[in-house]
Amino acid sequence: MQPTREPLRSLIYAAAERAVRHVFVAGRQVVRDGKVLTMDYAAAAAGVNDSQQRALAKTSSLDWAGRTIDELAPPAFRYVGSNVR
Repeated sequence: MQPTREPLRSLIYAAAERAVRHVFVAGRQVVRDGKVLTMDYAAAAAGVNDSQQRALAKTSSLDWAGRTIDELAPPAFRYVGSNVR
């Protein structure tokens, strides 16, 4: 990492996640081999997905013109299952 004058600042603000392998907080390891040990990734991803689906379902009711999410923010690329024609 460069510049070498402020290595801690470079680590915090410019390093990619692969630069950090292990993290200890108050003597407790919270990251091992780049993996966070203190959270359940599958449960967190499922929660985010569920929240997004609930928000998307409300889109038309919250828009003054009743537009769908695909009308308001069309996907950049067409994909299988897309409502965009």
